[in-house]
Amino acid sequence: MTNQYSDAQPAFRPLNVSVQGGRLTKFKGRVASIAPGLLVLTTAAALLAGGANQAVAQACGTPVNGQVTCDAGDNTDNGVTYDAGGTDDFSLVLDDPAMTVRGSGVRVQGTNESTGDISVNLENGEVSTSDGEARAIWVETVGRGGVTAQMDGGTITTNGGNAYGLWAHVNNTNTDQATRNEAEAKAVIAGGAIITTNESGHGLLADNKGFGDATAEMSGGAITTNGDTAYGLWAMVGQDQSDANATAIVTDGEGITTRGADSYALHAVNKGVGAATAELRNSAVATGGANARGLSAFTANSNSTNLATAKVSDGDVITHGRIAYGVWALTGSLGGALVSIERSTVTTYGVGAEGLWAELRRNDDVAAENTATSEAHVIDGHVTTHGYAANAVFATHNGSGDSIVRAEGDTTITTYGDRSHGLAASGYSANKGIVDLREGTVVSVHGKGAHGIHAEGGAGFDVDVAGFVTGGAKAEIVANTDGAAIRTISSAGGTIDITSTGWVAAGRSGLAIVDGNGFAVINSAGTIRGDIRLGAGNDILN
Repeated sequence: MTNQYSDAQPAFRPLNVSVQGGRLTKFKGRVASIAPGLLVLTTAAALLAGGANQAVAQACGTPVNGQVTCDAGDNTDNGVTYDAGGTDDFSLVLDDPAMTVRGSGVRVQGTNESTGDISVNLENGEVSTSDGEARAIWVETVGRGGVTAQMDGGTITTNGGNAYGLWAHVNNTNTDQATRNEAEAKAVIAGGAIITTNESGHGLLADNKGFGDATAEMSGGAITTNGDTAYGLWAMVGQDQSDANATAIVTDGEGITTRGADSYALHAVNKGVGAATAELRNSAVATGGANARGLSAFTANSNSTNLATAKVSDGDVITHGRIAYGVWALTGSLGGALVSIERSTVTTYGVGAEGLWAELRRNDDVAAENTATSEAHVIDGHVTTHGYAANAVFATHNGSGDSIVRAEGDTTITTYGDRSHGLAASGYSANKGIVDLREGTVVSVHGKGAHGIHAEGGAGFDVDVAGFVTGGAKAEIVANTDGAAIRTISSAGGTIDITSTGWVAAGRSGLAIVDGNGFAVINSAGTIRGDIRLGAGNDILN
C-alpha cells in the first residue's frame, strides 16, 4: 500500500496520525510507504480541500509498540487515498470532530493481489464533495477480500450529480472459482448524517459484482437526498451467476428522506439468483416525489427461485407524489414476492400511489410458469391512501401461483380516492385471488367505484371475512363498477365465507356484495347490510 503525495502541497500544520501494526518508511519528511495490515487514525484537526486523490500524512519517528503519533500536517488541496494490496487486512479510521475532507473525498482501493478485508470508518468530522460523480467515502476491491464502508458519526455531504456518500464496492467480476471474490460488500451508517444534493445522488450503497452478499445497513443516523432519481439506502448484487443475497435494512435511527422524483429511499435489487430484502425496523421513511418508492425489493434474474421481500415493523412510511409506492416487492423471475407490515403505519398521497404492493410479473424469457405466491400482509398496522386508483394493500400475479392478501390484529385499512380498493388480490392467469380479513380488522373505502375487498383470479377467488368491511360510492362511469364492500371476478367461480364476527356493509352505493360471471358460493353466519348482486352462473347464497 502506497501513501501518495504531491511535491506541490503547501506547508504542513500539526496533524496527529496513529499507525498500528505494519511498516512505516520515512522519505524527505513524508510517509513514502506503509505496509498492509495497519490502522490509520487521523486524530487532530486537518483541512483537506479539492484536487486529485492523494494521502495526507507525515512520518515522525520510529513506531513504538506498533504505533506512531504524528504531530505534523497542514492544509492541502487533496483528498485521502490508499491502495491496499497483499494478504493482510487494511483499516482506515477517520476520528476527529474538527477534521474536514473535501475535493475527491476518501478512497481506499484493493488491487488484484488483495485478499485481505478492507474498511473505512468515519467516526467524526466532515467529508464533503462538490463535483459530479464524486465519492465521499469509497471502499473498493478488484481482489478477493471483503469491503466495508462505515459511518459512526460526523457528516457526509455531496453537492454534484451522480455523487456517492458512502460506497462499498466489490468490483471483481471473475467467475472462475480460483479468482472470484465470495466476500461481502457492506455499507453501514450507525450515526451521523448523509446529505446528497442534485440528481442521481446515492446516500449509502453496497454493490457486489462478485459472488458475495451485498448489505446496506442503517442502525443509527439519518440519510437525506434532495435530487431526482436518488437513492437513500441501496444494496445490489450485480453478478448474474451469484446465489448471494442483497439486503437493505434499517434497524434504528432517524430514518431516510428522499425529496426528488423517481427516488428510492430503501432499495434492494438482486441480478443473481439469490434473494432481495428491504426491511425497516423502528424507524421512518418519507418520499416527496412522483414515482418514488419507500421500500422496494426486486429480484431481476429470470432463473431465480428466491423471494423478493419488503417488510416494515414498528416503523412509519409516508409518500407524497403520484404513482409512489410505500412498500413494494417485485419479481420478474420464478420466485415469490412478499410485502408485510407489523405494528406500523403506511400513508400515501397521490394518484396511483399504492400503500403495499406485492407484484409478480410474468417473464417471457422463462419457459416455466411461476407457481410461487405473491403476498401482502398487515398485522396490527394502519394503511391509508388518498389518491385516485391508489390501493391500500395489493397483490398481483401474472403466473400460475396465487395472489394472497391478509389483514389481522388491530388493523385499519382506509382509502379516500375514487377506484381505490382496500384489500385487493388479482391473478391474471391460472391462479386465485385470495383475501383473508380476520377478526378485529376494519376496512373502509370512501371513493367512487372503490371496493373494500377486491378478489379476482383466472382460477377463481377465495374471500374470508371475520372483520368489518364497507364499500364506496357509485362510480357513474361504467356499469358494474360501483363501489361494493366485496367485489369478486372470475369465470371459474369462487367462495365468500363470512363468519359470525364478520360485517359486510354497503357504502353510499348501497352494494354489499357484487360477483361477476361464474359459480359463486356465499356462506354467511355474520351480518350483511346492503344489496347482493350475483352475475351469470349457478350461484349459491347460504
